[in-house]
Amino acid sequence: MDNNFGETLRELRESKGFTVNQLAIKSGVSAAHISRLENERRSVPKPKTIKKLAKALGNLDKLMEAAGHLINKKQVDIIDALANEDTEVLAGGQLLTPDQRLAIARALDNPSMFKKNTIPILGKVPAGIPIMAIDEWDGELEIPSDIEADFALQVRGDSMIGAGIHDGDYAICREAYGANSGDIVVALEDVGPEYSRGTLKYYIQENGRDVLRAANPSYEDIPLGGNHRITGIMIGLIRMGSTPLSYYREYIAIRDYHLKKWNDVIEELAKYGMEPSAVKQILVPQLEYLNRIAKGEK
Repeated sequence: MDNNFGETLRELRESKGFTVNQLAIKSGVSAAHISRLENERRSVPKPKTIKKLAKALGNLDKLMEAAGHLINKKQVDIIDALANEDTEVLAGGQLLTPDQRLAIARALDNPSMFKKNTIPILGKVPAGIPIMAIDEWDGELEIPSDIEADFALQVRGDSMIGAGIHDGDYAICREAYGANSGDIVVALEDVGPEYSRGTLKYYIQENGRDVLRAANPSYEDIPLGGNHRITGIMIGLIRMGSTPLSYYREYIAIRDYHLKKWNDVIEELAKYGMEPSAVKQILVPQLEYLNRIAKGEK
């Protein structure tokens, strides 16, 4: 971890007489996250997180400096020189172009833009343990420093192929225990009395039901609850290498197979000259009526 941020955080916390749990309550940053920062098992946090910690600890500048988010006077002088068009700047005996000067100035002004963060990769999860309190992970993944994420899940199988998410991809996730309908979430599935495992699916609220839905019609919806619970929301995706053509062909084959089920219906309706909009106009009210009856409504 850069600039001994974990050590600085621990010193400030102890100087205030706070336990990790007390600092978590006062700052709104989870105790597990604070513990990982102090033990240098997480990359330097973003200024947003540091400000939350500083609100409780009362020393923003020291934390920001330890995290490498503050620049020193020498860097300021260099930035000023680069911004001054009347000053010639050489590198390796060559005069820097305006674009080169601008790029260097931006890098000095925002050094974190070139840093990388690491996040843990989710594997087996001990039953009953909050996701960020896990001590053993399936390794770490390097991500751009401007992405605020808590963990990654490596995708297995083709259940999300319709969303462009393939076997071997890494879903970049934030810890969350609820979601909006349509979000792609990580849900923990209990696979025994001791362990759970993560699965990536759409979270859908539909007809009064909460379900996990694959982006592949070959898979049935999974009711949320019971053996499945949301533990994170996907915010990004990392793919190692390009997407093979075979993945696209597989997606087309799956799509065509399931569309064939509707071909007879479509052909029959077309005989009567019915347009899709007219069919929808007839069917939707009927389906809504049947749904109300099923719920015992009038």
